[in-house]
Amino acid sequence: MLHLALVCRCTFEQALASVVIAHLAKAEQQAALPERIAHAQRQRAKLISIGGGQVVERTVTEAPEELLKAAFADLESERAQFYDPKTERPETLQQMAVFEWAMKTASEQAVLATTVAASGLTIDPALARKLRREQRHCRRPASEAQLAEVHVEHMTATGVDERA
Repeated sequence: MLHLALVCRCTFEQALASVVIAHLAKAEQQAALPERIAHAQRQRAKLISIGGGQVVERTVTEAPEELLKAAFADLESERAQFYDPKTERPETLQQMAVFEWAMKTASEQAVLATTVAASGLTIDPALARKLRREQRHCRRPASEAQLAEVHVEHMTATGVDERA
């Protein structure tokens, strides 16, 4: 639960929303999004400004990393007002970093799952190359079935759901 002053809450929430939009835009540039996410993207504006008595759609053109860096700078500045700066500032920065990492890895996994599914491959090409390099030092190279088994173990360990 965040107990932030209004200024920090707005900065934090706006940064989180902007980072989500930036990651989705980046993922769309890299590959087609899964249909359920693409459908949601087409429905309506994801970030709006409601100041001045008007509703205005906001667009995000910066990279997620740039937005995160700016959000950290805003939250670390003296302008950011917290009820208890000594405890809330580090907690807020930590929550921002954890959220951004989760969003980054989720969007990368969605792009990977879409790319792998569209190509007809059963294993992530980068993982296959890594496994083949490791296999060069073995007497018997791995079969496609063994590589697929390792791939499933890897996807399970990293939490990727290929059905998404």
